[in-house]
Amino acid sequence: MSKYSLPNTKISATIMEFGKGVLNALPADYSQSEMEDAMLTIITVWNAMYGHLAQHRQK
Repeated sequence: MSKYSLPNTKISATIMEFGKGVLNALPADYSQSEMEDAMLTIITVWNAMYGHLAQHRQK
């Protein structure tokens, strides 16, 4: 048995929840480019955090 339980949430929903502060800061009339930039930032930070945590779990 694993000491970690698997989440019951899709990764897309998790990332949207993680990035909601950035998304909420977009102007009401945001452009496609602004949304793409926001999502790129959110996913980049998510991946950096995940990589950092994964690296430290291996130790």
